[in-house]
Amino acid sequence: MSWKYAVHTISWGNKPLEKIVGEVAKAGYAGAELFQHPGRIGGVEAVVEEFDKHNVHLVGVAFGAFLERCDFVRRMAAIRNVSLDDPSLPYVYCDEWREEIPHFKAAASEGFKIALHPHMFKPVQNVDEAQRILDANPSVLALPDTAHLQVAGNDPVKAIKAFYNRLAGIHLKSWREEVGRSFHFYARGFCELGEGDVDVEAVLLILQELQFSGWLIVELDSTATPLESAIKSRKWLECAKSKIPVG
Repeated sequence: MSWKYAVHTISWGNKPLEKIVGEVAKAGYAGAELFQHPGRIGGVEAVVEEFDKHNVHLVGVAFGAFLERCDFVRRMAAIRNVSLDDPSLPYVYCDEWREEIPHFKAAASEGFKIALHPHMFKPVQNVDEAQRILDANPSVLALPDTAHLQVAGNDPVKAIKAFYNRLAGIHLKSWREEVGRSFHFYARGFCELGEGDVDVEAVLLILQELQFSGWLIVELDSTATPLESAIKSRKWLECAKSKIPVG
């Protein structure tokens, strides 16, 4: 199994860029999905430089508005002197896709790697809604989230199998059922891997069966100790991986 581990930087909140990327590397992750807006942490050039310095791959961008994410990738492509469809560039996170808004389709046709993320209480919440968009837009990729899928009432394993040929990556996230699914409370249930009710082990097993070799992005929305939480989830992943039968 040659999985690539990344972590979502939302856990670091308003920390300085150098601290965020440095701790991502220290926690043992090869990549990160960036949540902090570049305008508040030094700009596009600073982000690219900091990720390069720590040898951390920028897997995806999830800050600000959709068009701001696209602009970041465009500017990063110029810095790298590559085309927009170059595989080294990050995907553009998207949980707000609406068929009637033209800039989503325009960005997809221009070559941006659009990663559609079903998200509770957003325009695209579940597998069926995401599948309709994927069917209508062949270049758009899927970015399933194990916790949000469970909150939506979907089986994460079945969802990953459905999206397998269109995966930009997978958000590995856990959630406690006891908090309920209401808008005001559901997010309080997000927790470190191994501590919730999402069967992440079953997800890892199906990924081995499918010979997945892409990015697994660990995400925890809020924690007072982002480095320690990232390390804890990373160690849990390694332990869970070691228990999966090979062959």
